[in-house]
Amino acid sequence: MTDHALQWLEAKLPGLFAQAVLDLERRASAGDETARQRLVDLDATAYALIRLSGEGQGDLHLESGRRALAIASGPIMAGSFGHALALPSAAARYGLAQLGDDGPELARLVSAWATLVSRDARSVLAGMTYAFDLEVLRVPVIGDLRATISLGSPDLPASVDFRLTLDYDELEDAREQQLGPQQLFLAGKVRIDGDVAKAMMLGMTLAQLR
Repeated sequence: MTDHALQWLEAKLPGLFAQAVLDLERRASAGDETARQRLVDLDATAYALIRLSGEGQGDLHLESGRRALAIASGPIMAGSFGHALALPSAAARYGLAQLGDDGPELARLVSAWATLVSRDARSVLAGMTYAFDLEVLRVPVIGDLRATISLGSPDLPASVDFRLTLDYDELEDAREQQLGPQQLFLAGKVRIDGDVAKAMMLGMTLAQLR
């Protein structure tokens, strides 16, 4: 992988996405109903913004639909449905190295995107966006990580609604146990600063999409 994470994303993401879709199609053909629904979810058009800071910083605009992911051909129209993520380039490079070119992590990532662009997601996020900082402490290799996430809009606002802070080990345990965000909140694993009510609403919203 090149040291320039943004260039790597632009060159590789569409192909990796297509590879994961093929895996979903194989599973759906074998009778996996969840995989079939994820494919349906991936038919609708949605947009994404990835913003990297630090070395090799810049923006990458993506468009998904018809079971494919492509680099957006132009500016994303205001009011379009989608999501946005901002994080340091070093964190992006580390994440990409962990993801690899194939395997279950890639499939899970595409399945998660399908969930976030599904008809249910559009319904529960209609007229509502969530912009927040996610701080993960003690991440291996890179230390503490702060990312900014916007759900419902492929743009990043000037300010966020709240900040969520949790330990990397807690996040990994939750992933292995397939715990949802609401369960993490209720278990006291996540510290919330800012609009606590909206943060709890986010947890309930994501619980509806599992």
